[in-house]
Amino acid sequence: MDKLKPGKYEVKITPYRDGLDDGRIQIVVQSYFQVRLGMGLILVDGFTISRDNGVHDMEAESLYEFI
Repeated sequence: MDKLKPGKYEVKITPYRDGLDDGRIQIVVQSYFQVRLGMGLILVDGFTISRDNGVHDMEAESLYEFI
């Protein structure tokens, strides 16, 4: 986890890299913005890389486990 403070809010960024059973690699980046008093916003985005170097965006349902 890395912490950044580009403005007045601190942002925590956590990258994930997982090997999937079918040989693809899954890359996910989770960002957490703490707004105030423990309340914050979590954003995630990710993609997969296949054995033939094809890159595909992950479906929203696949990203739910990272929220």
